[in-house]
Amino acid sequence: RFITENLGRELTAVVVDRALRVGNLLSEQINTLTALSLNEVLQAAVESENQTYEGGTAAIQAVLDAKDAQWQAADAADNNNDPLVREHLTNDVALDLKEFQAVFPDNAEIFITDVYGGLTGTTNRTSDYYQADEVWWQAAYNNGEGAVYISDPELDESTGEIGVQIALPLRTRETGEVIGILRTTYIISAFSFILEQNIGETGSTNILIPGDTVRRIHEGGYEPVEPGLFDQLQAVADQGMVEMEYEDTFSVVTQALVRSSEGNPAIDNLGWVVAFHQDRDEAFAQINAQIQGVIFVMLIVIVVAIIMAYFIAQLLVR
Repeated sequence: RFITENLGRELTAVVVDRALRVGNLLSEQINTLTALSLNEVLQAAVESENQTYEGGTAAIQAVLDAKDAQWQAADAADNNNDPLVREHLTNDVALDLKEFQAVFPDNAEIFITDVYGGLTGTTNRTSDYYQADEVWWQAAYNNGEGAVYISDPELDESTGEIGVQIALPLRTRETGEVIGILRTTYIISAFSFILEQNIGETGSTNILIPGDTVRRIHEGGYEPVEPGLFDQLQAVADQGMVEMEYEDTFSVVTQALVRSSEGNPAIDNLGWVVAFHQDRDEAFAQINAQIQGVIFVMLIVIVVAIIMAYFIAQLLVR
């Protein structure tokens, strides 16, 4: 029992460490993007763009809709030479974002918008010019208060990459007022180094993403899991290591919620679960070997004790 409990503690420590590393990787990405949002070129360009709008809400929306229609037509024609598209792919903002992307290539696409949701500059031709109708934009703008938004993994239409959308506000250095939104598509292959550090031949680590269809990040891909598996894991979430059927194999399983060391709520509230599973026979092979070793030593001790007792008895008889 002691050896089994020790195995449970070891595997639980492994999965908790990996869940924390995933959370900290996201936290580092957020911190890096926050630093980027303070870039003077980006800030000056957004503030300048904000000042170009005239009239009331309806007039501003009409300008945005016209540019969005022009942009979508160019996108449908795969036309980067359209004046509006070319401007936003080659201006100073775009160049700074591309330099950032070259240093941090896990960002498949980076762009910023002004405070009304119109593009200011981008590394790639996005599918739309107007972004304020997107869930991520509204969450990051947060009615002018600003917030960090992290999506579940999904296929990004613009880049063709499976990634998480991370969006956060651009704030002025002087007042902290929200003047625009920065968004990136952070590809999930960035998690691969953490997840691919397997234990033994059958040990494997996945990130489970809850939702209407529960999916997992596994071997660089993103795929559905068998129905009911996530509910089973939730039912035993507080039990440490458990033995259960996992993908048609009787396995030992441990799990932990993805969290960050600094307690970032945008990460801690995602509900992502890191799950480690290993074939039970392999997991307990080391324990069985240890038990056999202990039994072998005990047998030797018993044999030695019997021999010593025999000779001591002979001495006493003499």
